[in-house]
Amino acid sequence: MFKIPEDLLTMPEHHQVIHLDGCKIIESCHHEKLVADSIYVNERVLLCMLSGKIALDFASGTDTVEEGQVGLLNRNVYAPYRKHGTPERGYASVLFFLNDAFIQRFLAERKIVPSHPAKAQDHFVTEPTLQFLDFVRSVLNLFQSKLKYDRQLLQLKVTELLIHLTNQHPEIASQLLSGPIVAQKDLVDVMEQNYLKYASLEEFAAMSGRSLATFKRDFQRTFKVTPAKWLRVKRLEQAHYLLQHTGTNVTKVYNQVGFANYSHFSRVFKDHFGYGPGSMK
Repeated sequence: MFKIPEDLLTMPEHHQVIHLDGCKIIESCHHEKLVADSIYVNERVLLCMLSGKIALDFASGTDTVEEGQVGLLNRNVYAPYRKHGTPERGYASVLFFLNDAFIQRFLAERKIVPSHPAKAQDHFVTEPTLQFLDFVRSVLNLFQSKLKYDRQLLQLKVTELLIHLTNQHPEIASQLLSGPIVAQKDLVDVMEQNYLKYASLEEFAAMSGRSLATFKRDFQRTFKVTPAKWLRVKRLEQAHYLLQHTGTNVTKVYNQVGFANYSHFSRVFKDHFGYGPGSMK
């Protein structure tokens, strides 16, 4: 799992960065056909897709940012993702991370007030203007050519970028005004919706909007058992159901219920039920 933008800033060999007042611009390019992982978003980000696409799995469903589109991701959002590069140009995107001070300054200067109560959402995907895309491409050229740039002018251009978006899609202003998603989500909902995913405890903590220590403490208080034991039992019970009622091949079941390898799955299955999964064929 990547925490963004922090983890991107620790990999200068893979990502180039421009630091502005209240805004970080980061390019993300690679030539692999497919890269899969997960992210936890700590600052609102405009993700501008120039080549390839990215599919993000939110709690509300999967959304894809295609080439030529822009995605706005809110704060405190967790999402597994799959980056797909094209054979000719690979994967290329530019990310604009906007902190609260930058956003509030922009909204105040533009005197933007939502016409209806803002409702926090975790993401928004849209088709940008041609001017918007031209600017993003010009930023990518800055990264690729190593040209010197005027920091104040670039800051103004980022503001212009937001003006284009909010004029074209007023709902984006409401999204920016909506504030962060409530950090701590209901643990029962998060775990029941996601326990079959192959994820670390740190990732489950991020899904719930908690630090790992707070997640473990709240989990124990809610479920009266450790996260590791709860996950193991829930996954084994689902595996048992699939083997008993669906005829799913035993070598496929372990992956479907969140286990990393068959040998570990087979051992804990036998420890829990008293017989191995192979005996249920």
